Amino acid sequence: HTLAAPCRSLLTLASVIGRDFDLETLAQVSNTSRENLLYTLESAVGTHIITPNPQTVGSYCFTHALIHDMLYPDLPTAERVRLHRRVGELLQERYRLPDASITGRLPAHILAALAHHFYEAARGGDVNEQAISYAVQAGQHATAMLAYEEATAHYTRALALMAPLHPTDAQQQSRLLIALGHAQAQAGEIPQARETLLRAAEV
Repeated sequence: HTLAAPCRSLLTLASVIGRDFDLETLAQVSNTSRENLLYTLESAVGTHIITPNPQTVGSYCFTHALIHDMLYPDLPTAERVRLHRRVGELLQERYRLPDASITGRLPAHILAALAHHFYEAARGGDVNEQAISYAVQAGQHATAMLAYEEATAHYTRALALMAPLHPTDAQQQSRLLIALGHAQAQAGEIPQARETLLRAAEV
């Protein structure tokens, strides 16, 4: 579908928030009123590019992952990094998180979203303790929910984030490697699990 430039621009920003996005966050990252958002996004709803999310009032989802994946690369890397940082900070404000170690009983999808946005922000060189903490907690939560493939992804990211920040912290590195190896084994990735646990032993 051919979209008007303002609508495509808003959808591109929404793609950074995720396959599902809410109007409140989109309004803040785009500096646009909710009324203008609704008006501009109307054509995207009419052509079934996005659809209201029936489970959450005030939110939408891209009808196909391909549409989301097509829009996301439209943004320059530096802008994507900035927006991921902004969305992560907005989530922190919304859930009143004074720091990344106090997540309480956050819903699983919010914890995963925090881990995702702070990881993507870190890819621009902004590696910090928050990004590591959210990745580790998302990995622990996924493990507790028996979502081992998801846990593997989170622990892998945590290790990648830790490398530039704590290159000599053998204790934390080995702890993460053991958690990753356990998740890989439970996910049926036996050769990878063996290799990861050998790395942990070396550390």
